Amino acid sequence: MKQSKISLLILCIVGIFLFVYGTAGVLRLLLGKFLLGGGFADVNYATLALLCAVPFILYIVVTSNTLETMRELILTSGAFFVIIFIYVNAMLVNSLIEMHPEMVTRLLTVFPAASFLLVFVLSFSQKRNIWWKEKK
Repeated sequence: MKQSKISLLILCIVGIFLFVYGTAGVLRLLLGKFLLGGGFADVNYATLALLCAVPFILYIVVTSNTLETMRELILTSGAFFVIIFIYVNAMLVNSLIEMHPEMVTRLLTVFPAASFLLVFVLSFSQKRNIWWKEKK
């Protein structure tokens, strides 16, 4: 597959959607509950996926780095985000009985903020880090 910014954008969006819904499905199988009350039909899962994808999309659109550098940063920050997302999701599903609207709003704020922070910090460290520059 030919690599371009558009293909990277599509892969980010599809990857985040698969990850959010996949995590919901696996946690439903393991713990017997969904994080959000409506199950897979809950619109908040799609909203969460889109909001978490925004920092990755903005990085791809705004940056002038090479595709290899963009792909490395997205994979690295995505891996960190996966660890945080799975851990927090599992803890919330395991401990919560009912999800209130205020908690849903907080989730829709906190997860995208974490995603943004990871992309921002890794992008900053990528520009300053010698290790990334030595690989070229």
